[in-house]
Amino acid sequence: SAASDVYKRQISGNLLLTTGALLDLGANTLNRTTSGGTLSLNANSKLTLGGASNFPSNFGTIDLVNSSTVNYNVGNQLVSSQLYGNLTLSGGTKTLAAASTVNGNLSLTSSLLVLGASNLTLGATTSISGVFDANNMIVASGTGALRKFFTGAASFTFPIGDNVSVAEYSPFS
Repeated sequence: SAASDVYKRQISGNLLLTTGALLDLGANTLNRTTSGGTLSLNANSKLTLGGASNFPSNFGTIDLVNSSTVNYNVGNQLVSSQLYGNLTLSGGTKTLAAASTVNGNLSLTSSLLVLGASNLTLGATTSISGVFDANNMIVASGTGALRKFFTGAASFTFPIGDNVSVAEYSPFS
């Protein structure tokens, strides 16, 4: 089949990525036929998404353990509203669909993460990694907020900026 073919698969049960498993959907979808069931990513498992908006849907319960990783890795993508373990964003503009939380590591590589009207909450142990500049940052030019929990006194750099007329990186600590 041609490289441009996109497959739309549906399942009726649960979807479990066992410890260390990798599922690369590319631009394909893997959704439940009806609402219900569980999507689970166990320790060190990785779900890679290459479609504009192809996080598996119709699952009643989604369990992304802190050491699991969801990777949005191609071009402009809508980032599903989830409670993520690790979240990796690679290449292009990523836009939060709705409020989300990251409890592991948030990694940005050549990506703009646009909050828009959605809040992004970082857990107390969450770190943000990347080499930040106007082409690789969290864009906070809407009403959405970047929030972080702290368990005590700590320093943290928020790699944010805006892109109202031109992209400007302006981190704060």
